[in-house]
Amino acid sequence: MVENKVLKVLVVDDEKVIRDFLSRFISLQSAQVMTVEDGQQAIEAVRKEKFDLAFLDIRMPGMNGWHVFNELNKISPGLFCVFMTGYATEEALFERMKNLGIVCFKKPFDNLNQIKEILSNIMGKSQLCLETEEEIQEKRIYPRLDIVLDVDYRIKEAEEPFKPAKTKNISLRGIKLLVKDNLVSGTTLELIIKSPTHKSSCNTTGNVLWIKRAKENEGYYDAGIKFTEINFSELSAVIYE
Repeated sequence: MVENKVLKVLVVDDEKVIRDFLSRFISLQSAQVMTVEDGQQAIEAVRKEKFDLAFLDIRMPGMNGWHVFNELNKISPGLFCVFMTGYATEEALFERMKNLGIVCFKKPFDNLNQIKEILSNIMGKSQLCLETEEEIQEKRIYPRLDIVLDVDYRIKEAEEPFKPAKTKNISLRGIKLLVKDNLVSGTTLELIIKSPTHKSSCNTTGNVLWIKRAKENEGYYDAGIKFTEINFSELSAVIYE
């Protein structure tokens, strides 16, 4: 009989009291915990070890939580992240994060059962003896929003004008586009995602993961794009303008 995989959790926070508290609490839930105090240490840790879950403080000296998230996502795409903040003035940001399916806790923690529930859910999705890695990563993808937005794109660093496209859905990790070109998988694109009124935009880059003919739009293709970097504040402003 194969033993269950032990959940591995990374805690990233510049406050020692938070690191120590989460380390003790998570350890009591039969999980392994590593704590680091800044983004660079977090990146180095994820390069060396495979984690199932990371708790990221949003505001830290040097790299903030969003920057760290982008870098960790490049190294370990299947890593689920929970954000944390001690700033009570970020209510609007909290609502946008909630609508994007992103989990964020306010410090100090007032509902430890929520942390327990997250650990339990991630544990259930990390039993490699029961599911394939591909299936596990699919379950961890952040919810996609069926929002139609205008997007301009071009191959990165290519001397060509941007071409128009439209979103079919969008999430924190990536975007599904309706495009005219039969793009090559692995191609890196520059993207300008526009708000419905075109008053704001989000400039980002992404890799083409897959491409196929669009069933409902003759002469067009559906393209799955994974963000290689993303500014969450810009993206949320575009979506919820």
